[in-house]
Amino acid sequence: CSSDLVCISQLFYAQEIIDLRNGDALVNPGKRMYIYEDQSTLLSIKEITKPETLKLFTPATQEIPNFNVCASAIWSRFIITTRVKENWLLEVGNPNAESVKCFISKKNKLIDSVEFGIHSSNSGRALKTYHGYYDLNISPNDTLELFIRWTDKTPLHLQFSIGTVSKFFESDHLTNFSHGLFYGIIILMIIYNLFLAISGNGREYYFYVFYIFFNLLFLLFFTGHVSVLPQSIRNILYIHPVVIPAIFGTFGILFTMEFLQTKKLMPTIHFFMKLIIGFAAVIVLISLSNYFYIALFLLQIEGILLAAVCLGSGIISFRNKNKFAKFYLFGYGAYLLGLTFFIGSDYDFFPFFNQRIYILESGAIAEAVMLSFAIGEKLNSANRERSEAQQTALEISMENEKIIREQNSMLEQK
Repeated sequence: CSSDLVCISQLFYAQEIIDLRNGDALVNPGKRMYIYEDQSTLLSIKEITKPETLKLFTPATQEIPNFNVCASAIWSRFIITTRVKENWLLEVGNPNAESVKCFISKKNKLIDSVEFGIHSSNSGRALKTYHGYYDLNISPNDTLELFIRWTDKTPLHLQFSIGTVSKFFESDHLTNFSHGLFYGIIILMIIYNLFLAISGNGREYYFYVFYIFFNLLFLLFFTGHVSVLPQSIRNILYIHPVVIPAIFGTFGILFTMEFLQTKKLMPTIHFFMKLIIGFAAVIVLISLSNYFYIALFLLQIEGILLAAVCLGSGIISFRNKNKFAKFYLFGYGAYLLGLTFFIGSDYDFFPFFNQRIYILESGAIAEAVMLSFAIGEKLNSANRERSEAQQTALEISMENEKIIREQNSMLEQK
């Protein structure tokens, strides 16, 4: 064909066409996509649509194709048609992907293109939200072919949805309510523990406040709500995404060392915790040296090591009759198990699905609440011990005073 895009009609028979119907739920192209990995990251849309390149596209094997940490550019193509008049939108499910470029072809010609991602503007978007929405402008009996190019520094997942405005509104309403509930609980825990820290109850409270705060920033990035933060913080998250999780992991270990007194009670584990802190610092330096993908891979390993060491220290403390360890073990364990699932799903050890972030958020809520209970109980216990010590000292003082009075009385009589 002599058009800008090669004739693709001969390829239709090999790929299922997605038929958009009135009243359907949100449609995920899933296994109806074809995928090509451009390891050079240099191919343009004209080069991608050449016959020799189109032959290299292979069917997706997952509903949400997962490439984890990937330095390549990933291209996907799928075909849509409809027989009804609706305002169909395309949503890019990962709002924090570095770059997502969509090319739309109709009747063998490129008719439009739009770019989403962390560095793109809102121009060309159907809805000005943190999600990437594009108006497909597809009329009844039209057929469009979409080529979409992904690049990302964080784990790369090809998440798309197609539907009407009302369907997206219904879906986002529940999603935003769930995220809002999570943010509210976490912010309350930050305020509560900050009050305890300012009251002069020990540095472990400051460690915990900073841990919750940076954990919140970490989760804001994955939910897409990082767009509400100041540009300086967003730049750190976008340019060096390993920095925030490395910091919150470090404060988590520092809190564990203080709370469980690992230096005194578990010196071997305490030594390994210091090694993990050093490992986190090395990861940040690697990222700042622009070796992003190596840093991200090492960060995932550090996350699993952190989970193992912190859970192990909690179990040992519990077996040693530490009365606060049960709170720590349940709370920290819930979050770290969620984090392990989150990281493991990137490697396909566990099923990958859109709602996996809720598992991590649920673990974070359980952790924040239970560790706040533990901190509160520890503070109450310390206050009770202090009060008992003061009462004992007072009783001893009164007894001594009584003895002195009796001795003075005996001396006067003599």
